[in-house]
Amino acid sequence: MAQVQYDCSTGNHPNITNSTASPVGHEQIQLLLQVCKEAKKSAYCPYSRFPVGAALLTCDGKIFSGCNVENACYPLGICAERTAIQKAVSEGYVNFRAMAIASNTEEDFIVPCGACRQVMREVNNFCFLFQQLKLNCFNSHPPAWL
Repeated sequence: MAQVQYDCSTGNHPNITNSTASPVGHEQIQLLLQVCKEAKKSAYCPYSRFPVGAALLTCDGKIFSGCNVENACYPLGICAERTAIQKAVSEGYVNFRAMAIASNTEEDFIVPCGACRQVMREVNNFCFLFQQLKLNCFNSHPPAWL
């Protein structure tokens, strides 16, 4: 899959005809945070006891949620971020604008693991990525680690 970077603020995504994408607004951010916190409640994490929820915003405004689902055979578990991405891709969505991630940590924020970062990079370049407690906006380019 070819990777094409674009500037979300221009609304000119190369894979969408007549895109009207714009920067993520305050209401959308609040909704993403609410959805990812709600998704966290469905986490199946009997081994780590570390529930995580994610909410993924597509370029056309649809939100997909996901939670982590652990397995006794560690590699068979899946993170919240990949759950949300795979749900979206399985329904035909491949252009994303933002993702919110929530956990129960109160003093620190969490970031996607290496496998999730690889999936994010493979599927699409995210223009915004924010966590539960801190907000990092990448208006023109995704961070180097995506």
